[in-house]
Formats: sequence, structure tokens, C-alpha cells
Amino acid sequence: MAASAPVPAPTTTKAVLQTPSAPPMTPAERYDDAQRHLLENPEFQKSMRARQRAVIEFAYRELPRALGLSPEKASLVFDQLTEESMHQMHGATEAQKQAIETQLIELLGYDGVKRLEEFRAAIPSRAEVNNLRSNLASMGQPLRDEQIEPLLAVVRAQQQRLDREMRQHRETDPPQGYDVEGSRLMNAANSRILEDSRAFLTQQQFAALESYYRNQRDISEAIAKTTQMQIEQLNRDAQAGRPN
Repeated sequence: MAASAPVPAPTTTKAVLQTPSAPPMTPAERYDDAQRHLLENPEFQKSMRARQRAVIEFAYRELPRALGLSPEKASLVFDQLTEESMHQMHGATEAQKQAIETQLIELLGYDGVKRLEEFRAAIPSRAEVNNLRSNLASMGQPLRDEQIEPLLAVVRAQQQRLDREMRQHRETDPPQGYDVEGSRLMNAANSRILEDSRAFLTQQQFAALESYYRNQRDISEAIAKTTQMQIEQLNRDAQAGRPN
């Protein structure tokens, strides 16, 4: 009788526990993660601080004249505004906000800080006034220094009104495609700026500003008309079953 083959010893298996892998990050998550690592990098922080300092000094270039600051004091204010900007990137704490406010009060006083906040709120209006100054100068009708603040006040008031009107318009009648009503509201605001500026502009300056705003209105109306024609054509094509 033949010898039976040896029976192999039974083997035991151990369950291998695997930790589920994390789902891949989305592009937005990868960007946020890269930004977080960059903000922890001292060299990046140094470069970002230098960049923010340059941006703030440009954006607030009219602040020294508006608040009557010496170059030295203006530089110290710009330093604090830069630190404020850097804190905001990391998520400013209440202690950091309070420290910046304390430093600004020491530099400017309570009245000066209030005027600084007013200046900040008017930065978009100042940008528009600078744009108008440049265009009037190119048309041979430069503004005088004493005309700047009255024009700024007019532009600021009309921009605030326009902001309110645009919010109401977009809440009650959200635009589809080109915002024809928004364009109309903007042209109406420009017309009010022109009329409210008549009192302190020369006749030649008024005519130059009127010409500038007329050109802006013509451009916006032409864009609105051609865009509406494109939308109507697309709708006709869709109804006819034609590909876009």
C-alpha cells in the first residue's frame, strides 16, 4: 500500500486592516492648502508684506494731503495699515485689531482716525475723481486743486445712491445676460454728477465732462443694443432647432 502524501499543516490568515485613504483634494482645497503653507513661510510673509506696503502706499497716496500728515507720520500710518492687512490674511484676532487701532489713535488722535475711516470709505470715489481728472486734462481742461474736494463730494454722494439703487434692482429684478437696467442707472448717476458739478466747473470744463459722459453713455447703449440682438438671435435659433 502506497504511503499517503503528507497533509500540509493548516495555515491561518490574519485580516489586514487598511485605513481608508482620504479622498483627493479638490482644486480649491489644494489651493487653500498651498496658501496655508505659504503663509507659514517667513520668506513669503516678508515678500507679501513688502507687496502690501506698496499697494497701500499707492491706494492711500492722497491721505497725507487730506489729513495734513508729514512724510514721517504718513509712513508710520502706512506701516500700521500694512500690518492690519497682513493680520487679515491670517484671520485677525480681536487683540490684533485693538493693537492696530491703539497705534493709529496714538499717531492720529481720535479725530484723525475718524477722518482716516472717512477717507477709506471714499477710496472708490477718489478713484473715479482721479479718472475724471485724467480725462479732463487730456481734453485740455484740467481741474484746479480747489475743485477736487467739491467734485469728490458730488461723486461720493451719487455713488452711494447708485449702490442703493443697484442693490434694489438686483434683488427685485436679477439681470439676465447684459444688465441693461444697471447700465441705465449708471448713466443716470453720471448725469447727476454732471449737473451737480456745474456750480464749480468752468463752462469749458463742464462741456468737456459732458462730452466724456456722453461718450460713456453711447458705448453702454451700443453694447446693450448689440447684446440684446445676440440674445434674440440665439432664442430664434433655439426655437428653430438650429445648433448654436
